[in-house]
Amino acid sequence: MNHAPLKRLARISSGTGFPIAYQGEESEDVSFFKVGSLKSVDLWGMMLKSRDTISFQTAVGLGAEIIPENSSLMAKIGAATVLGRVAQNPKECCIDNNLMALIPKDGTHPRFLYYLLHTIDLAPLMNPGAVPNLNLHAFRHRVVPYPEPSSQFAIADYLDHEIAEIDAFISDTKGFAALALERSSAQHAIWLTQGTKQNPTLTQDHEVDWLQGARIPEHWETVKLGLVARLRSGDSITAADIDPSGEYPVYGGGGLRGYTSSWTHNDDQVMFGRQGALCGQVFVGHGPLFATEHAVVVEPSGSLDLKWLEYLLHFMNLGQYSTSAAQPGLSVDDVSKLRIFRPPLDEQESVGRYIARDQASMDVVHQEFKTATTLALERRAALISAAVTGQIDVTERRKPVAEELEDEVRQNV
Repeated sequence: MNHAPLKRLARISSGTGFPIAYQGEESEDVSFFKVGSLKSVDLWGMMLKSRDTISFQTAVGLGAEIIPENSSLMAKIGAATVLGRVAQNPKECCIDNNLMALIPKDGTHPRFLYYLLHTIDLAPLMNPGAVPNLNLHAFRHRVVPYPEPSSQFAIADYLDHEIAEIDAFISDTKGFAALALERSSAQHAIWLTQGTKQNPTLTQDHEVDWLQGARIPEHWETVKLGLVARLRSGDSITAADIDPSGEYPVYGGGGLRGYTSSWTHNDDQVMFGRQGALCGQVFVGHGPLFATEHAVVVEPSGSLDLKWLEYLLHFMNLGQYSTSAAQPGLSVDDVSKLRIFRPPLDEQESVGRYIARDQASMDVVHQEFKTATTLALERRAALISAAVTGQIDVTERRKPVAEELEDEVRQNV
């Protein structure tokens, strides 16, 4: 297979600044893609419709080049450069100054170029500095495979088919994982609202406002949360007193923050975030522990099983009660006044065991799906590299890679 500098295969065009005054218009003729658009592509790697469009006249005024269709677009400045994403434009477009377009020259198949760019390691081609940016001179002169046009077509056609099958496998795997989680969550809701006993007598006549329309066992008590648990924010602590390691874990509004030399609670505690983006997030801290003022500790004062309480608070979706201010927050007093259902202690413990056991099973299933997806992505990258560099004969009949993946996953699960 022949090789040549990348500049022989494609002309590189840098993007143009995109003033805010021109952004947000969706009815003009020319899509204007920003660097964030690289993650919005279809299964073929084609850019989806941009929310920003300009007229041809505006493009001339901005000095923006009209990029021909089926060019390959990549980031050249900023954090997105490190990701190495490549996409194609299905229609003529303009691009912002964080992007570059590789426009195929005569003798270069657009889809071959697209796949070729996935094989280039950009790390050695970066300029030094705090902000990642590509050395375009080194990039242009990077020596790459340059097969005959007929071979480029065969490689692109082969990869289009195989990669589509692998991507479908990945999509199906993620779909199965989401479905498994959805079914598990639905089962948890049944256990939490109806218990684990067979055929309980249910009623809709209860005072749990956030559960209106649902039925719960008749013998379950309904009470205000604050009557069976004490809700209180933790104590203040400075960042200087929190270390990466230490004796006692420190829990803030989003969970574990670090470690410190003192504790506020001796036992395991159920907590939730009080303010900020994570307000309402529920988690368990293992004592002795230090709870900060951004975490609300829910300490049972009656017959409450800690596991059951944790799952109940998750189910209540406490975040929905946050204020609509610029900084989301939860009122401890308001949450304390929410009515909950309280099964007998033995039923709480049973529900806690059922959900914990199911979650352990789901963790295994999730890991299996994650392993399958990781394997598929690795095979995807390896296949593109092998085809582009001529390590495999794409005209030879062989078992589809997606089927090999399915066989391997089936054997290992």
